[in-house]
Amino acid sequence: MSLLSACLLQAGEYDDFAFDAQRFEKKSIELDGYLRSDNTYQPSDPLHKKISSTNNEANVRVEVEKELINLHMDYSYFYQHSEYRSAEDESLLNALYQRFGDERESLNVGKEVLRWGKGYAYSPVGFFERIKNPVYPELSREGYWMANAQFTRTLSDSIVKNYTVTLLALPDVEDNEELFDFTDSPYGAKLYLLVDKTDVDLIVAKDAFGADFSSDLGFGIELHGEYASKSKDESALIGTRYQSETDLTLILEYMKTYEDVKLLYARLTQKEPFDIVYSSLYMVYMKDIDAELYRIQAGGTYDFKNGLALDAALLESNQGHGIKFIITYYF
Repeated sequence: MSLLSACLLQAGEYDDFAFDAQRFEKKSIELDGYLRSDNTYQPSDPLHKKISSTNNEANVRVEVEKELINLHMDYSYFYQHSEYRSAEDESLLNALYQRFGDERESLNVGKEVLRWGKGYAYSPVGFFERIKNPVYPELSREGYWMANAQFTRTLSDSIVKNYTVTLLALPDVEDNEELFDFTDSPYGAKLYLLVDKTDVDLIVAKDAFGADFSSDLGFGIELHGEYASKSKDESALIGTRYQSETDLTLILEYMKTYEDVKLLYARLTQKEPFDIVYSSLYMVYMKDIDAELYRIQAGGTYDFKNGLALDAALLESNQGHGIKFIITYYF
């Protein structure tokens, strides 16, 4: 038996374990989402009232990528109930846009969620996005209808490693009413620069301009900041993020909003404390410096790795104390 025949015979013994590239190919249609139930119970407040509330969300995300179609959709249905308010439900189309082109040159047309700015709790330069939840900034948010074109270039032998130019055009339609109530900016542009180890964004709109940066200082320390002027009102943020070798993460931010509110934000997170895998402990602290108002949320999360995740926390603020319990199922 030749060496080639022996190799083919031996390979045949492992046909069941052969690499199947089709298993790892991107599907033309991908569907995922989550079911989320956010429950808060506050047994006492300054008026000695018991308050309980529930906010339920069903979220579905769909991506269709086949030939010329590259469609992205994000939809949420909310059902909210409070002890002192009748039940309410709401449907939101968070995003629905078609993408043309590739990572270097693209055009998105439709309803899209932008995430501009380097701040974790707040973004002064977020001219074209809705305000984020500072405790859960990763939650789904409704986007705006727009045309979003961008192109990226890589440079060699330069302190500027690469740059990206983004151009926006936003129509005056019903879902964009909140945007046009807040700022009359039907268009905008952003220039992103990677300068050595520092990310820089320069942003302009019809009645606004701003800039942000994020720099890696080494030893797990990152420094970031934002400044913006909109309709002659100014807003700014300065912050830092530290991550240790044991996955202890600390985020500190000081910000001044357009309404001249000065806020202090701190978030401390420890992954897998006491070697408990798939778990984390966290504490979030926010304070309105001038009004002497504060909020503390301290809790923990556990991911069962079967789609189910739990988040339980204690709440403390000027309005009293309470508990929060969030159940999320990802599919």
